[in-house]
Amino acid sequence: MPLCTALTELKHLDLSHNSIASFALVNRYTKLVTLDASYNKAQEFSGINTLSSLVYADFSYNEITKAYPKLYLTTPSLRVLKLSGNSLSAAEIKNVLANGYRSLWLCDMDLKDKIPAMTSYGSLKELYVNGSTL
Repeated sequence: MPLCTALTELKHLDLSHNSIASFALVNRYTKLVTLDASYNKAQEFSGINTLSSLVYADFSYNEITKAYPKLYLTTPSLRVLKLSGNSLSAAEIKNVLANGYRSLWLCDMDLKDKIPAMTSYGSLKELYVNGSTL
């Protein structure tokens, strides 16, 4: 992903609708607030783990099967995470739910028997699962 390294003040980045397989280089834009990386080819989103200012991340409709389990520790400001249209296992969905997001999008996914009892997810205020199998 040949992005300009001089964009050190970049706050909003839209990489949607490309064929990007890895977002590892995004971590150099440490002041990012919003990232739209939807409709790509990535299998995980761990490349954002150094973006401490990130509030909104959209990784919908990639090929994600692995979630970064302690992402909330390195991106404490992340409040909205969109993972719609990906194929996460029950364990990966549990990791995502435990991360303390305010708004989580899991639309158009197979969620049958994958969402654990919602007793300890106090910070989650919005859960979108439209189009998903429950």
